[in-house]
Amino acid sequence: MTPTHLISLTVGVNGFDEQRHAFAQISEVAKDLSSEYASASVASYQYDEESEEDEGPPVPDKQTLATIKEALGGVFRSFDLPEDPLIRACINEMVRAGIVFRLRSK
Repeated sequence: MTPTHLISLTVGVNGFDEQRHAFAQISEVAKDLSSEYASASVASYQYDEESEEDEGPPVPDKQTLATIKEALGGVFRSFDLPEDPLIRACINEMVRAGIVFRLRSK
């Protein structure tokens, strides 16, 4: 079932260690909520790209992210699974694991 309302929680953090800690805590809450509600997902965005303090894994650029979403969306559609929350969850887990995405040169 497609949700009709979304509830958002935003936590501001400084640096990759704080981001990982807050993300892990909120992910646990999302797991609990996902058993009761249509969907629950956690996303993390870095908006200060100039920061030299943040040594976290590189986040894919917009074009790469769009390509990843398109590829994963096709897989989830083929299995009749809800695309949006699963795509975000997969990308977040891979970025947290340190997997770096890049587009192949054509």
